[in-house]
Amino acid sequence: MNELKTTALLSILSALLIAISYWVVGDTPGFGLGFGLAGTANFAAWYYSDQIVLTTYRARPASAAQLQPLNAMLQRLCDRANLPMPALYIVSTSEANAFATGRSPDHAAIAVTQGLLDCLTDDEVEAVIAHELSHILHRDTLTQTVAATLAGTIAFLAEMIRYSFFQRVGSGIPGSRLLGMIVTILLAPLAATVLQFALSRTREFAADEAAAKLTQNPLALASALQRLEKRSKQGSFSCNPAFTPLLIVPVLSAKFLDSLFSTHPPTAARVERLQQIERANGGAPNWVFAKQRSPQGWIKTVFRKGIAIAISLLCMVLTWTGLTYNTFNNASVTVDAKWAQVENQLQRRADLIPQLKDLTPAQEREILAALTQSQETYEQAITPAEKMAALAAVDRAVEEFLAIASSRPTLQVNSQFVNLQYEIAGTENRIATERRRYIQAVQDYNQKVQSFPNFLLAKPLGFHPHALPQR
Repeated sequence: MNELKTTALLSILSALLIAISYWVVGDTPGFGLGFGLAGTANFAAWYYSDQIVLTTYRARPASAAQLQPLNAMLQRLCDRANLPMPALYIVSTSEANAFATGRSPDHAAIAVTQGLLDCLTDDEVEAVIAHELSHILHRDTLTQTVAATLAGTIAFLAEMIRYSFFQRVGSGIPGSRLLGMIVTILLAPLAATVLQFALSRTREFAADEAAAKLTQNPLALASALQRLEKRSKQGSFSCNPAFTPLLIVPVLSAKFLDSLFSTHPPTAARVERLQQIERANGGAPNWVFAKQRSPQGWIKTVFRKGIAIAISLLCMVLTWTGLTYNTFNNASVTVDAKWAQVENQLQRRADLIPQLKDLTPAQEREILAALTQSQETYEQAITPAEKMAALAAVDRAVEEFLAIASSRPTLQVNSQFVNLQYEIAGTENRIATERRRYIQAVQDYNQKVQSFPNFLLAKPLGFHPHALPQR
């Protein structure tokens, strides 16, 4: 189950990073940056997550003097749980807390603060270490650490974008990227909180129960939790709040939302459960720990990891497909909108033909025929290419009319003709302007459809390059 949670969290991070890069950077460069960030973050969250967390809390390996009493406790507990010995770290702070991290029981670490060692009895310290060892036993550490690392990455990214946003306000950021930056600034911290909350708080109850059975002293852990909660009200770690879920007790906050999205169950409820275990089992629970590995287990492990990688890759591909479809669709809509403006101006010009025919002398039958034919050709045109071709016929007919009109003094002083000349000239300018915009939109669309890796999805999604107008 925890492997599925880890896979889901990695997939969510990948999708978020790709989406954020797409919104902020834009199109193909954004996709490339997103995939690069996703791949790097996924590997770092899995392989280096323990070092990231230990570095964040400034944990250091326990000294020889500290190791002597702690090692005896840890060795005894590991023997009972059939687990390899994790590394021990000390956090030099007066705050009292502890956490476990690592991607597997073979690559795990337990860290306790100096404040915890100073304020708890030996039995209580052993109970706390047993609780953290239980997270390793249940393989919670990878899921917890990945969640914390990824939530911290998202929160850090949101902070960087927020800083960049306020530096660049008023500098002409494109609308889509501006919207993406605003959405990221507002929602990314919330996503980090949800990632923390996504992991069921029942894992703390399970770790408490396992610790009680490991030490055969449930009340020692209950007493430790009460002491730690009391101490947590006096201060907090100076670190990213995304790593709070790793702690044995949460850093208490007066903020309503922090308590609402707490990743830990209430300490009172945890203490009550431990007291129930004490009453039910007389302080000596019967607990048998299974071996962590079997000789044939590697096949199942490889299979599970293969499934996890496949699910993560599928999520990334689906995210890429969805965002690419939106890119193609937005570009296609832009092309259609630009063509609608061109078509509007072409129609304005075609509507001038009846006025030209009214001003054409009756004896100029060839010009009348050319004007009539050009109007009919345009009205029968359907596609943009056909309409642009019909425009050429209209141009020729209008040019012939103007050539005849220049030799007719009576037309030169005709107010209707003079106004018509101005209207023709204005329409010509508007057609040229809208045509340039349409060509630019088509070029942008074709670049998106034909560039790598977008062209791999263009045809399956039903998007094809547009032909540029020849005129």
